[in-house]
Amino acid sequence: MVETKTRLHIGLKQAVPFVLSAATFAFAVSFDDTILPGVTVGSVPVGGLTRQQATATIEQATSQQPIELRLNDHYLTATPADLGVRYDARPLAAKAFSVGRGRWWWRVPMTFDWPAEERQPYFDALVRSLGVQPKPATVTVGADGAFALVPGAEGLVVDESAVMAKLKPALERATAVTVDVPLVLARPAVTEDDLRPLVAAAEGLVAEPLTLKLGDQTVIVERPDLANWLAFGVESPPRTVAALGRALPAGPAGQLDLNADAVSEFLRAQAAAVERDPVAQTILKSQHKTDVLQVGVPGKRLVIDQAVAQVRTHLLAGDRQPLELALTDVPFETQLAEPPAAPIGTGKVVGVDLTKQQAYAYQDGQLVYSMKISSGINDWTPTGTFRVYAKTKKQKMSGPGYYLPNVPNILWFKGDYSLHGVYWHNDFGIRPRSHGCVGQSVDDSEWIFTWGEVGMPIVIYKN
Repeated sequence: MVETKTRLHIGLKQAVPFVLSAATFAFAVSFDDTILPGVTVGSVPVGGLTRQQATATIEQATSQQPIELRLNDHYLTATPADLGVRYDARPLAAKAFSVGRGRWWWRVPMTFDWPAEERQPYFDALVRSLGVQPKPATVTVGADGAFALVPGAEGLVVDESAVMAKLKPALERATAVTVDVPLVLARPAVTEDDLRPLVAAAEGLVAEPLTLKLGDQTVIVERPDLANWLAFGVESPPRTVAALGRALPAGPAGQLDLNADAVSEFLRAQAAAVERDPVAQTILKSQHKTDVLQVGVPGKRLVIDQAVAQVRTHLLAGDRQPLELALTDVPFETQLAEPPAAPIGTGKVVGVDLTKQQAYAYQDGQLVYSMKISSGINDWTPTGTFRVYAKTKKQKMSGPGYYLPNVPNILWFKGDYSLHGVYWHNDFGIRPRSHGCVGQSVDDSEWIFTWGEVGMPIVIYKN
């Protein structure tokens, strides 16, 4: 009988863990898609929620958590986000979901990130609101380029480590909290001692003028401008503070640099006299030729950033040789000109525009060729509609003050007036030069002579 009881007792002891495991498994299965009841993240209840719902609940709780900061008699209300605190709700919700599924504690700690570069601006703003922050020493520049030191002043800054220690428990639970913000004494980030060696170095850099060459222009930069170009940069170490009554920390190291904005403004004003905009090239396309009506001209620009970098290297090195700042070419654009309408819509016809010093050949209304011309001075070229009455391959032309043998490719259209080739100048498209005839280059006259026909209209007009 004793033996039977003993066996029964042993059997029950073995069965209990199995029953508990089965019960736990059944409990967990009943919440297969949600967080188990009673689970919290910090002080935020998330039991019975899906991971997505828990994420949204944590985000809402942490974004609306009221934090009251007290500085002397000033009270300010902030949220964790205002202070630069960053919560990542998604992994917190995932940890909450794992409770009871391999994790056996029911409260998940609220973790967060609070980087110094995020919290420091807020604390600095609090101190600025009280008007007690340290004031750095500065250098002023007079109208004559003389440097003057303006002393800095000690002030108060937030003891960030103390504030963090007070806020951390509340941030870990996402609960409301009121904390006193302690202020500690701090020396200015920049002192007169930091700036004195920089001012001494600056005096050497502005002692003589600087000569700049921009294109064909020479610019002499005198002391007042040079002094305003200099920047007294100071490399501050990580923020250091001291309790009231204790020794203040040492100051930072400094360096002399260039005020890029001041140099840029000066160079832009000087470059305006030598810079130029590009002139677009204008072309006219016809069936047999592309004619350049307006030659493109590149522009000139001073690339300010490059010029400032050159000045910086030159000036800070103490070099007083003239510094040439090269102008950069600006490419021109190419524009396509619209040809004028044919004066006659059928057959072959030549239009001569005396205003533009340009001639156009059309066939059945389509432009087939264009060319620059030189017409008669003093309006000696007649206007109107004429017809070619003869073609002469080569002939002497002479008159009062001129004698021209072997003038080529002549299309006669009125008396002694003609279209013909010119070998004695190249002023086509620029200005009138003839005694009344319409001259073209020898190549253009060759084409128009071969293509033109006796009886073909020639329409001469002013645009």
